Parts: sequence; structure tokens; C-alpha cells
Amino acid sequence: MKTRIFLSFVLLLFSITQAMAQTTAFTYQGKLTEGGSAPNGNYDLTFQLFDTSTVGSGAQLGATLNLNSVPVSSGVFTVQLDFGACPSCFNGANRFLEIAVRPSGGGSFSTLSPRQPISSTPYAVRSVSAATADGLSLSCASCVTSAQIQNVQGSQVTGAVAGSQINGTIPVASVPAGSASYIQNGTAQQASSAFNISGNGVIGGRLGVNTSNPQYAVHVVGQDVRVESNTVNTFPRFSWNFTGGGSHEKKWQAYAAPLTLNFSALTDFENFEDIWMQVKRRNLTNIESITFPSYGSIVGVGTNSPQAKLHVSDIGTNAFRPTALRVESDYSGAILASFGAIGPFQIDAPGIPGGRLNVYGNGTVILGDCVGCFPGVSDRLIVNGTTRIVSLGSGGSTSLCRNGSGQISACSSSLRYKNNIANFSSGLSLLNRLRPVTFDWKDSRAHDLGLVAEEVAAAEPLLVTRNEKGEVEGVKYDRLSAVFINAFKEQQNQIEQQQAQIKAQDKALGALRTQLASLEQAVRHPRTQQGATVSKLGGRRPRRARRQSISVITLNSRPAPN
Repeated sequence: MKTRIFLSFVLLLFSITQAMAQTTAFTYQGKLTEGGSAPNGNYDLTFQLFDTSTVGSGAQLGATLNLNSVPVSSGVFTVQLDFGACPSCFNGANRFLEIAVRPSGGGSFSTLSPRQPISSTPYAVRSVSAATADGLSLSCASCVTSAQIQNVQGSQVTGAVAGSQINGTIPVASVPAGSASYIQNGTAQQASSAFNISGNGVIGGRLGVNTSNPQYAVHVVGQDVRVESNTVNTFPRFSWNFTGGGSHEKKWQAYAAPLTLNFSALTDFENFEDIWMQVKRRNLTNIESITFPSYGSIVGVGTNSPQAKLHVSDIGTNAFRPTALRVESDYSGAILASFGAIGPFQIDAPGIPGGRLNVYGNGTVILGDCVGCFPGVSDRLIVNGTTRIVSLGSGGSTSLCRNGSGQISACSSSLRYKNNIANFSSGLSLLNRLRPVTFDWKDSRAHDLGLVAEEVAAAEPLLVTRNEKGEVEGVKYDRLSAVFINAFKEQQNQIEQQQAQIKAQDKALGALRTQLASLEQAVRHPRTQQGATVSKLGGRRPRRARRQSISVITLNSRPAPN
């Protein structure tokens, strides 16, 4: 299990271990806190000596000390540190300890930041190199002091003498070359030398850092050029002044402030600034935002004459990117881009403002260059051009139409939307002029059936649609229902006439059947018929009638053909 260690040093003791003789070791005591409480146990510690306080910068001095299983009681630990015989470790300059800690037994080290300064010890340590002063005289060690030296000829000065005790001129030949104690006048590089100037200075030529041939007023070769503030209320800054600029046009600055890096324009009196760019950090090295807070700021990318707050251009002879602007995010639920304005959001052609795509504040979207398109209050999508729909949903039951304003609407047939109403009487005669056909579509090669629009237009122009050129385009198949209604009425009238004719024929056929039945009876019983006849004649027998041949005709009724 990993343990996060938070170190807060509340006490720093720096003392010299007393023994029979001085050594380079010293005692260091600190205190650990873990999660707000003081821990107990064993910890591994590492100590490194640096010349700067910021972790990751400066030069390490001496070796790295690794101390394992250091006992910690109530957060307090005490260790012996010994960087050995290291002349540069404690030469009077500021020194800082970089400390890393982890629980004993493994895991990664946590490094403290900032480094801990090492203060002066309350017990003076005799310099190890001071023994060379004894060489003046073994029997007269420390018997001659600077205060006792009143006057020395410059030509006799060969060792280290306080400047206040020197009187006279030192010959150049007596000045040792390459000394780190002073700056020599020359063009050759002076090794191991340093200087510290508290007053003002003027350099008439160029100043080179790590170069003997500076090409600019200040020429730095290498890295780590730093400007630091000397108090918490001052901000380290770089400033520029173009002397040829106009009034309030020539001064600029960049400076660091808490959690921000500001770039601003200054007035000539440097009493007012306009921050045109600001970089904010959240913590450590995380950049939170880059803003352009100035009210009138506009930013151009790929153009030196931006026409908007942010103008990205990739046109002309220098255009070489396939994508001029890309926005992406892999955060789940993130909003890729958000735009808000009183006016519309537009995507237009290069160099032609106005928009091939317009999204208005009320949510209306216009696709295509649509000059003169004025969306209605309820319009949400206006398409000027061909619309291609790759797939449709299923289970629909509502038909859609296009009204006179070009809107997709429900198919209406109310009297409220109609004028000049007149009867339309074409029916069977019109249908008989139409020719159903089968065919293959040219683009998809799908086999289909229907009518030929040009043939339908010749039979009835109201049944076809035309394109913007006036050419016949399609058949209004839904309008054929009106023709079908007239055809159905005509057929129904014919059916009713045929039914009346059949009824009259059935009545006449019934009468014929009655007569036929009487004839059949007479044929089957002729004598009975004759007796009845004699009786009617008063008992006289009639003359024998000639034998006649009677054919029996059977009539069957059947409906007339359609």
C-alpha cells in the first residue's frame, strides 16, 4: 500500500558534533506530518545539497546521502549528515537541502518543495583551509593581525591582504593572473571568477554571457535566464520601449504575478496598462486558461488583418492544411463547442461572408445560399437545394406534403386552403387513356411499375408535377383517387341500369313461363280439354281437328352479360 507523505519542517537545527577534533559531519533534525498527524515508524531519507531553493534548478554540491530505516517518533527524526571534504559545499554562499522520503521497505520517494535553507551555525567552525595561515610562522601563529600592518609596499604584496590595509600602487606584474578575487581587464575568459556589484553600472558596448563575441546589446548563450522579484509585492518583468513610436504606442511589458503571466501595453508614463493576454495556472505546471481580456482584442490565425474576435484563415498561396480548425474532446458528455450570440451562427464560402449555413438565435437553421429567405416564426429548418435522405424510419402512418411556402407540412384538403372550386368529371375515359408499365430506374437499376409522366400529362396535365424548368417531372399518384371516384360512379350507374334491365326481363320471363305451363298442360291432356270444349258447345261434338305437332319450349332465365 502506498503512503503519501507530507513533510512540514517546523524545526531546523544545524550544529556541529563536538569531538576531540572538528569533522565535516553535522546534526540535522526535522519533523514529518502524514495526513495532518505525526507518524511513528522507520522511513528512508535522501539528502542532497544545492545552491538554489527551487526543486529542479541549480547545481548539486557534494554527494547524495541515503539514510535507510531512520526512526521517527511523533514525527521527529534526527540524522547525522556528512558531505565530506567538499570545498564548494560550505564556502559562505547560500545552501539548501533537498530531502526525499518514503516508508521503509520500498515505494517511491516524495521530494520536498521548496528546498530547506541551511542557516549559520551558532558555533563557529574553524576553516579546514585556515591551517595554511599557520605557515607564516609556526612559533608565531596569529601573532600578526591586519590591524598591526600599517604600511606595505605594493611590490611586496604576494599573499591575501585586506583591501583597507593596502596603500600605494600594486604593479601589474605583481597581480596574479587568473585570480577569482577580482575581475581583470582583458578579452580572454577569466576562469573561476565572479563579481557582485551593489551600485549602478554602464556598459558602453555589448554584454555577452557565455560568449566572447556578443552580437547584440545583451547576448546570452545557453539557458536559464531568470528575472526574480526581491519582495512579495513586486512582480518580475520584462519591458520594451520603442523610441520611434507615437504617443502611448511604444511601451510593452510581460510580468509574472501570483498564478498568472501577463502581457500588457503601457502608457508612456507607465501609470496604466491594458492586459491583452493572460496565462493562468491552476497548480504545479497545469495551465488553466489563456485569455485575451482586453475589450477590443481580436486574434488572427493565418492572417494579419483579422475581421472578427477570432479569425482563422488558411487560404491563398500559403494554405497547406487540409483542416483549418479542429475541435475535439474525449470527455464523456462534453459539449464539443458552444456558441452564443444575438445574431446568427454562419458557415460561409472562403472570402464570402453570408453563410452556406445559418443558425439563428431562435433555433432556425438555413442550409444553402438562400438570398431573400425570411424564416417564419415556426420555421426551424430551411433547405435551399436538393435534400438526400439515406434511410427512413419505419412504422409511419402520416403523409407529408410541401405547401406553397416550400414548407414540409401535413397533407391538407380543407376548404380553408382552397379557391376556385369546380367539378372534375373525368373518370373511366381518362383511366382508359393511361398505360401502366414496368421499368428499371436508371440510377439504382431497381425494377418497378407505374405510369409514364409524359403520357399522363398528355391525358390530364393536372396529374403531373413539373420542375423549375417547366419540364414534366412526376405523377401525382395521390390525385388519381379523384379520377377513381368518378370512374367508380360511372361503373355504379352502369350497374344500376343493368340491374333495372334484369328486373324487367325477369318479369317478362315469368309471364312466358305461365303461358308455357298452360300449353304444356294442353298437350299432355288433349281429351279433357276437348270434353270441356263440347260442354261449352251444348253437347255437340266438334269436328275432329287435324293432328298438330306441338313442340315444347323450355325457357330458362339468366342474367344479362356485363
